[in-house]
Amino acid sequence: MKLIDSILLSASVGLFIIGINQLFADKEFYWIFMLSLICLFAYQIRKLQRKEKATEAKTQVKSATTAPKQKKNFTNTNRTKKKKRRK
Repeated sequence: MKLIDSILLSASVGLFIIGINQLFADKEFYWIFMLSLICLFAYQIRKLQRKEKATEAKTQVKSATTAPKQKKNFTNTNRTKKKKRRK
């Protein structure tokens, strides 16, 4: 978890707690809950993007390591060709 992710998550939780406090104090609290949700959504988006990058990296590594096997080429070997029989 990076620093920005930690800040977004803690800001979301902190603003949610402050919003609950303002709810019971009968003051304006709606905008505080909205800021909390924005921080939470931003955290979720960053988390999903990080997962997508990780899966892309894994598939690239797999495709690079598991190259298709090439067929052996016997044209440059010391084997002699079979002669055709005459009838």
